[in-house]
Amino acid sequence: MTLPMDGSALEISEAGDVELSPPNREVSFHLAPPSSPVDASTVRSGPRVGVSGVGGSMAFPWRFWCAQNSSVSAYRPGKNVPGAG
Repeated sequence: MTLPMDGSALEISEAGDVELSPPNREVSFHLAPPSSPVDASTVRSGPRVGVSGVGGSMAFPWRFWCAQNSSVSAYRPGKNVPGAG
């Protein structure tokens, strides 16, 4: 499987004609960089989703995404996040 980092479709392919059935199926994942550079002005950061306490606050803006990307879930604070409610 190739997991593209530019919002394009997931590519699933199998090597060879070997038939493997779950749970013995071997799968590998590869992160593929975008085919062209991402415009830095579209990169956003914010608090992590579902992380409790200060780790899920803006004190740790360790969640990154490209603006207007439909694959990004809405922010939902974890329990006891300072300033989230």
